[in-house]
Amino acid sequence: MSGGTADGYSSGSEMWRDCSESYGQITARIMCLRYLDLQAQTKDASEREFCRELREAMSMELNLADVAVYPYSEKLAELNGKLELYNQSYRVNQLCASDIDTAIYACEYGDGTHDFKDALAALIDEYGLERVRFVLACEVRWDSVFGHYPDELYAWAREMYINEDHGSYGVRTPPAVLGEFIAYMRDTTGRTHGGELAAADMEGNSVSDKTIQFIDSDYRELFRIPDGGSINIIYPPGDGRGTITRKCEFMDECHTRIGGDDYHIHEFAARMERLGARYEPEVQLRDAELAPFAAGEEKFFTYNREEGNTCVGHISGNFGNGGDRFFSNWNDRENGRNTPEFQTELQSVVYALRQNVLKGHDAMLTYCKSHPEAKLPGEGNLEIYGFKLETDTRQYYVRCFAERDSRFTAFAYDKAAPIHEQRRDKQSILKQLREAPKQPHKPKPSGKQKRDAEL
Repeated sequence: MSGGTADGYSSGSEMWRDCSESYGQITARIMCLRYLDLQAQTKDASEREFCRELREAMSMELNLADVAVYPYSEKLAELNGKLELYNQSYRVNQLCASDIDTAIYACEYGDGTHDFKDALAALIDEYGLERVRFVLACEVRWDSVFGHYPDELYAWAREMYINEDHGSYGVRTPPAVLGEFIAYMRDTTGRTHGGELAAADMEGNSVSDKTIQFIDSDYRELFRIPDGGSINIIYPPGDGRGTITRKCEFMDECHTRIGGDDYHIHEFAARMERLGARYEPEVQLRDAELAPFAAGEEKFFTYNREEGNTCVGHISGNFGNGGDRFFSNWNDRENGRNTPEFQTELQSVVYALRQNVLKGHDAMLTYCKSHPEAKLPGEGNLEIYGFKLETDTRQYYVRCFAERDSRFTAFAYDKAAPIHEQRRDKQSILKQLREAPKQPHKPKPSGKQKRDAEL
């Protein structure tokens, strides 16, 4: 391929296949993007068709740019049910690091037809700008102990949140050349990161997504509060600060603003641990009692679509392999009942449940065994128990699987739910009456017939 022609190739797809097999995808992209750039203004119909085929063939490959960058730790990924995303992102980061070397090598030691512009365009096309920046920032941060880069680059690398789990992904380009490439990238795409990660995490968050998570220093989830909620921080005796209340604002799944200061959730946990301070939700259920279910309430422990307009949704979860974690997912009925007020109450209910039956694997087993009357009927030999917690406006039915995996499900209903179901039962009775065999019709006696009968 030279002089703006595709020598020897009968189609654009053949050119892409041959280049990717011979040179690898990233070098092939550099070559093909360069060719497309040279032919951008061509008037030749056959050449334009060749370029169209080439673009189509390139787009059919796996688009690694669509894989989200996950900058948080493996522990936090497990806590939030995103371990697959963490592993996928980690593997793509390694591929990106290798191709950064390939792209820069083609510019520095190739035949002189490619430059940083070509290399950066190919990398962004393959991985997206966000990942290229992320991998390069990881490399610079990892190098900080050696001092191969200017202070400005170290400051740039610290602008993006990167958990300490992410070290170097193995970029082998000499620091002097890599520093020049990063400088070129910053000059052409913007000198700051622009908050892409935070924006990506914020996009599409629903009311239930934008809950603020509080953990301990070992990444165990302690509780959650809705965006805009508050926590109480209880300092140890002799500290002088006593108990203070701080409003919290959601930033992304791992960052929150607490009383005007921004924290990574693990950073806040470690700070409180060093100070010997405790923290808890400001809003708590003080008088709610957990009780075994009552007769006739068995139906509220299952996912029944017919209750859609009274069931707000349900939480399902478990305690992890060690039995001392808390993993949960919210499943919404999407009927307009998941309001900010409900979210506040829901988090308070979960916190209350975690003080007894949902405290952990062993706590659930002990609690269930101490309430044999709560064993749900019709479950065969399975040890499944049902409990109810009631607030002023709602009822929560907690289904506990007291087996080795100790799963749980908690359904939230508006207070009208049982009444609604009773109405459904009455309607069913009416339906049975309407469908019952009809008796022969006997006309009502007239007034004269009644008087004659009396005589």
